[in-house]
This record gives sequence, C-alpha cells and structure tokens, in this order.
Amino acid sequence: MQNNQAIALFKLLENLPFTQIVSSLTVLLIITFFVTSSDSGSLVIDSLAAGGRSDTPWWQRSFWVVTEGAVAAVLLIAGGLSALQTAAIVSALPFAIIILISTFGMWRALRIEGHRNQSLANDNHLPPHLLKLDAWRDRIDYITNQPTREKVLGYIKGTVLSSMHEVAEKFAETGWLPDVNYDEVNNRAVLELRRGDNVEFWYEVRLSEHEIPDYYTEDMANELPQEHHHRAEVYLRRGGQTYDLYGYQSESVINDIIDQFEKYLHFLNVSPDSLPWRMQEHDEDITLEQGSVFDK
Repeated sequence: MQNNQAIALFKLLENLPFTQIVSSLTVLLIITFFVTSSDSGSLVIDSLAAGGRSDTPWWQRSFWVVTEGAVAAVLLIAGGLSALQTAAIVSALPFAIIILISTFGMWRALRIEGHRNQSLANDNHLPPHLLKLDAWRDRIDYITNQPTREKVLGYIKGTVLSSMHEVAEKFAETGWLPDVNYDEVNNRAVLELRRGDNVEFWYEVRLSEHEIPDYYTEDMANELPQEHHHRAEVYLRRGGQTYDLYGYQSESVINDIIDQFEKYLHFLNVSPDSLPWRMQEHDEDITLEQGSVFDK
C-alpha cells in the first residue's frame, strides 16, 4: 500500500463482509463524485467565460466539459496522479489573485453600504425655517435646487461671515479670544475661539464642489447651467461634518456655531487629554500658505 496508496481503501474493504458489494458501491460513489465535481467545474468555467451568464448554449457547455476531461486524461496518462495534482495547484494560483481582487471589491462595497446607512441615520440638517409644516413647498425647492458657485461664495462671504462676526463679538465680551478670517485661496470662512492653552475651537464653512448627480444629468443635461453643484460645508478641527449650510438664515448659522461649540466643550470635559493632531496637515482639499493666519 505504501507504493500504491490508491488501493488502500480496497484493502480495508477486504476485511469487511460483503466485500464485492461494498467495493462496487465504493467505486460507484467515487465515479459519481468525480463526475459531479467535473460537471460543476465545467459549469463554473462556462459561466465565467460567458461573463456570468447561466443560460449559455449547449455546445458551449459541452466544449468546456470535453476540454476539461481531455486535459485531465492527458495529465493522468503523461504523469499520473502527481502530475494532475501539480497542474491543479498551478492553475489555482491565478484564481487566488482573482479572489484577492474580489475581496477588495467586497470591502469597497461594504464601505459604500456603511456610508449609505450612515447617511440614512444622520439628521438631514435642513435650515430650521424649512422644518415648519407649512414650509413644505420651500423645502422641495431647497432639496431640488443646485446652487451655482457664485451663489454659494456670496452666501459664505455674506451671511456666514457676518454671523461669525456677531458670534465673535459676543464671545469677546465674555473673555474669549475670537478670530474671524476669510481664506481667499481655499474659499472658506473660519471662526476660531481660544481660551488658555488647551481650548481652541475651530468652525469653518468651506466651498465644496461635487459632481451633478446622475438623476439630473440623464434627463436635464441640456438644461443645467453647470457641470457641478456646490455646497457650503461645515468643517471642525476633526474634519468635515458632511452637511451643507447653504440656505441657513443668519440666526440659524449662529445657533449651529453655538451647538458645535457646546459639543466641543463637552468633548473637552470628558476627554482624557487635549487633541494631539492638526487635521489641516492631512486635508488634501486645502492649500496652506506658510506664515498665513490659517497655518496654525
């Protein structure tokens, strides 16, 4: 048996009753196993070659069955079972690479699904004046509106900056050190509140540019005045907050700043230490000029 491991099973069956019957059943089961395995393999190869289709013509399925059987027969005749095993291992290597690529695709799909679930769970951050029950018409107009770059820039330089200055004046009266600036390079308005060495609140409204959604470009390509839509997105020290401030009235902007400031103070109260990082150093969407008021 050491020289021929293929007969080991049948040597074992010789010590059992009804040896002939059991051996015949064993051979039948082995044949069934190999035939069904070969048939499954041929079906998978046929489906891959057809781009994932399962309704391929009979001659195509027959071609892969005959080809697979012929290759296996040639390998068995040329080198025996070891040659067949070696060929199986070598041919499996490209599929291992494909599986790794598929794993990466699965990871990306799960990330997209996570972002989708997060977007569904987050608040819609609509301007507060649109949350009234009788403002549903204005709410539809707001959701379907695609503001131009000039409108969003004008909103940031007008409503947002003036609101920041009002907040800064009030905080200055209470002993805080406020600083309001507009960054022409990156089209952003920044409010900074400092007190002591470890308290440094940063509230930023930045012009961001996004591709027009497909549901607009498919049917309204000739009617759209622009290829992108623009947002006035809020950024804090820890990064973007993924909501659009455009359309907020001045009082709503002020209250949003105060809400974020309260969350920041709460974080300082419960965190064990001050923040050790500077998010601007890792922000690929902005250009920092050395020595400017934003290079902090």
